[in-house]
Amino acid sequence: MRPVSTSILVALLLAMCGLCTVQWWRESALREMAATQRRDLEKISALRDDLNARMKNADSEILRLNMACAELRTSSVAKQVHEEALQANAQLRENIEKQNAAIKEQNELLAKHNAAILQANENIKNLASERDSLAKRLNDAAARYNELAGRKKAE
Repeated sequence: MRPVSTSILVALLLAMCGLCTVQWWRESALREMAATQRRDLEKISALRDDLNARMKNADSEILRLNMACAELRTSSVAKQVHEEALQANAQLRENIEKQNAAIKEQNELLAKHNAAILQANENIKNLASERDSLAKRLNDAAARYNELAGRKKAE
C-alpha cells in the first residue's frame, strides 16, 4: 500500500480545521443562545414567583372581602326597615319642630305674664304704701279727734 500523499493529508487537515472552526462558531452561537434562554428563564421564573405571590395576596384579600361582605349582610337592616326608620325620623323631627314652636310661644306668653306680674307687684306696692300713708293720716286724724273729744269732755 502506498503512503497517502501529503497534499491529501494537508487538504484533509485543512478540511478538519475548517470543520472545527465551523463547529466552534456554531457552538459559540448555541452557547450565547443557551445563556440568553437561561436569563429569559430566570426572568420568567421571577415573574412567575411574583405573580404567584400577588395571586396569594389577591386570594387572601378576596377572602377578607367575602368575610366582610358576609358580616355586613348579617348586621345590615332591610331597605324597607331603613326607609320606615327614616320616615319615622322625619315625623319625629316635624313633631319636635312643632313642639319647639309651641314652647317658644309659651315662653313668650310666660315672659308677658311675668312682666304683667311684676307690674302688678309694683302696683300693689304702690297701693300698699298709699294705703299705709292714708292709714297713718287717718290714725293721726283719729288721734287728734280723740284728743279734741277728750278735751271737750274735760271742759
